[in-house]
Amino acid sequence: MPVDDEWVLQQLALVPEYPKWRRRNEPALLSGVLEEGERLHGMTGCLFAEYTWVLFVTDRRLLFLKQGVLTHRKNELRLDRVRSVTWKPGLFFGAMRLETDDGVKVIDSVVRRDCLRLGPLVSDLAAALRP
Repeated sequence: MPVDDEWVLQQLALVPEYPKWRRRNEPALLSGVLEEGERLHGMTGCLFAEYTWVLFVTDRRLLFLKQGVLTHRKNELRLDRVRSVTWKPGLFFGAMRLETDDGVKVIDSVVRRDCLRLGPLVSDLAAALRP
């Protein structure tokens, strides 16, 4: 069940990275994709599965959203399917490598500062959901 816009705005206010993404259209898509009670923990730009996305880290999944001219794209990785997370910050950009039940997934071209903050966060959130 989608959540209302007020819930999304409250969640975005708690995310330190939000001010630099405020003018993008992707945060407006969250009300249609967040589940009831799902909490937002972080966001950044990235390269994943051959597309550039805005990545939203929630307590349940990684949401990849991209606003197009006529439509939007959405991809997701459920955190309960992530077995381990490693991250490698580079000089300017870094990458996160996720071992999932479906194989290895790489989230690339993450700004170094975001990689250093979101790597451990994703690892902790995924570990909390794994039995």
